[in-house]
Amino acid sequence: MPPCWNAGINGQHTITLPRGAMSRILIVEDTKLMRDSLVDVLEAAGHLAVTADNGALAVEMVEGGASFDVIVTDIIMPEMDGIQTILELQTMLPAARIIAISGGSARLEKTQGLETAQRLGAVAVLEKPFEVDAFLAAVEAALKG
Repeated sequence: MPPCWNAGINGQHTITLPRGAMSRILIVEDTKLMRDSLVDVLEAAGHLAVTADNGALAVEMVEGGASFDVIVTDIIMPEMDGIQTILELQTMLPAARIIAISGGSARLEKTQGLETAQRLGAVAVLEKPFEVDAFLAAVEAALKG
């Protein structure tokens, strides 16, 4: 059974998790192809992947009581960028283990956003495109603390 994000009673949100999931990882990524690819990689490695297509939704999920072992966030996104997402999530979850990913943009070099994310406490940063093995290694390192 895949994870399911539901609006519950009184606006509370719940995530229904399948049994036996190794860890819960939130993927915050606005590009559907990238988001789906990361979910496939994580699920093939035995992890549960939950997605949000922007930082505002990720914050809403955590405010609603969702918890995750690792959060992977893109830096360049609409509504709430990755830097603001990291700041908001760290306020709510000071011990959050966050991995930042970025391909940059016309206005921002990918390393600029990633360097800022690292200064803010991201446990790992990856420049897009990255190898699957590098991504999984970053996830495993984040899980180990």
